Amino acid sequence: MPYPNQSQQNDFNIRKVIEKLSSRPEQPLSKVFSKEDLYLPQHDAYLVASDLGDKMKISQIRKIFDMVEQAALLARNDKFEKAQETIFMVVPNVAYATGRGLVEPQSFNDLMQMCINTKRIKTNEDIETLFRFLQSIVAYKKK
Repeated sequence: MPYPNQSQQNDFNIRKVIEKLSSRPEQPLSKVFSKEDLYLPQHDAYLVASDLGDKMKISQIRKIFDMVEQAALLARNDKFEKAQETIFMVVPNVAYATGRGLVEPQSFNDLMQMCINTKRIKTNEDIETLFRFLQSIVAYKKK
């Protein structure tokens, strides 16, 4: 088996989470991530944050997180349609930032596309799950 190149080594954990999502294509986000995946060290959010390392500035993650937080607030106020629209706006924003080299590695963009789509974001609980996932990533990134 060949050794992974440097860029593959730097996003190994993000790719693992993407594979997990890919293996459950029809499941909403709240059914894919367990509480352990969202919060505990050595689980999904922690591993994604560890792959981001110094490559991506915390300010870029915060911009994404702020949009998701806004959507979560709307969802908590039973404004699902508006919350879903706000969440869906994250995808082109991350793609744009990736294109400008502000979001690295590229696989983070892939991860956001896997997390944010019509099959994953079906309920307020799915929006809250994405919020908690990114909240933990921000926390572990600042660690």
